[in-house]
Amino acid sequence: MIVLIFSIVGISSCTTDDVTAVEEQDDNLVVFDFTSASDLTAWGLTIPANGSGTNISSLTKLSATVTATNAEGANPARIWATNSGVLDLRIYNGDALTFSVPDNYVITQISWTSANTETMDSWTPNAGTISGGIWTAPEGKTYNSVTFTATATTRMNVLTFGYTLGTANSVAEVIPTPTPEPEPEPDPTAVTFDFTSGTELTSWGLAIPANSSGTNVSEITNSVVTLSAKNAEGANPIRIWASNSGVLDLRAYKDDVLKISVPDNYIITQISWTSANTETMDSWTPNAGSISGGEWTAPEGKTYKSISFKATATTRVNVLTVGYKQGTANAVAEEFPDSTPTPSTPVEVSLDFTSGDAVKAMGLAIPENGAGTPLSDPIKVQDFTLKVENAEGANPIRVWATNSGVLDLRSYSGDKLICSVPDDCYISELSWTTANASSIDSWTPSAGSISQGVWKAPDGEKISSVTFTATGTARINILKATYQKR
Repeated sequence: MIVLIFSIVGISSCTTDDVTAVEEQDDNLVVFDFTSASDLTAWGLTIPANGSGTNISSLTKLSATVTATNAEGANPARIWATNSGVLDLRIYNGDALTFSVPDNYVITQISWTSANTETMDSWTPNAGTISGGIWTAPEGKTYNSVTFTATATTRMNVLTFGYTLGTANSVAEVIPTPTPEPEPEPDPTAVTFDFTSGTELTSWGLAIPANSSGTNVSEITNSVVTLSAKNAEGANPIRIWASNSGVLDLRAYKDDVLKISVPDNYIITQISWTSANTETMDSWTPNAGSISGGEWTAPEGKTYKSISFKATATTRVNVLTVGYKQGTANAVAEEFPDSTPTPSTPVEVSLDFTSGDAVKAMGLAIPENGAGTPLSDPIKVQDFTLKVENAEGANPIRVWATNSGVLDLRSYSGDKLICSVPDDCYISELSWTTANASSIDSWTPSAGSISQGVWKAPDGEKISSVTFTATGTARINILKATYQKR
């Protein structure tokens, strides 16, 4: 079933450059506005294209966290955009929402609005009753967890969730999960990647290149479609290029590979593109099917969830359109041999947490002054990967903006930074700078030693992964990694 779990973990307030936990109020209201694009962005969600949706996995607002899982055979809970761009939350027959608070709180209110009042009460609660978008607990009963099971496709605009200090005197029974009726198969949907639009580039976390220069592309996701670049050894990387006059497009070079993929429960129905250079727009070899006039055609009777294109010459793309629909692929196209170069000499990469453009290129939002953006997904630069593990009860590792807007990376006692490269490479050196010299070495490495912001591996050892555990609040301006082939 789809389960949205709302949990209360504490309210924070800004008193200095960092955030410290304070006591919650006796009575609290948390509002989730699913119609607000700014709220969606604040939760780290992509605003869906018109006529499509963004699946929900985990949402956080103030002290409330929403976690979603999928009901078998049902569409996932998702933020949906109508053809005119109107947003709401949609849940489907047999899915369930679970509202919960910690043991020292009880739920006082659950209410919601909907653009479709006919289905707004299409829920069966496992305790209490629902009427007019308002849940009412049984007389004299208090709960810290309540589950609603959808009896039809239903929608929410704004959800209000109230709770107060107290101890629940009742436990609601778990509702058996019904087998939902299969949803009708939706018509094919298409998304576009407009490489000529600076606004689009920024939304993907890419820096707009200066005239006569480029911004390398590694991976871009739009709705459920992902583009992944593999660069040929010795070739220019796939990149967004700005001409002398500032005109933008995507450029790929001989033997570079562009892979287009969708999740397992979708299939690709269309791939087409436009180009300012029609003479080279078909300069690709697909790993299945054929190309003509900037349009890919699948082999008769074959369906795929991923297709790769290998450039046969320098080629350009203005706008790429990818169509998809729900379904199961009946064929798998064999991938081209990996042409990604492996370093035989030392390679140095850097992560600059003081640069707004660099932070956006990492896929992170630039925080407001006096606030932070937590790191969740791994950050990858070439073959170097940075991951985080946050200590229980500690502030998360995050990009922080001071009250004057100065950016850096901040970690807190017990938090972990994990630096790694592929197994056939090893890290020869890691170093970092900081605005706070007194805490530059506030880390304990899993191997090797640290001195003045420089990590060295143990003598004679070639290590592919090292974990740094913060021994206090530590700050990093620029992190540099050097690695090479074994």
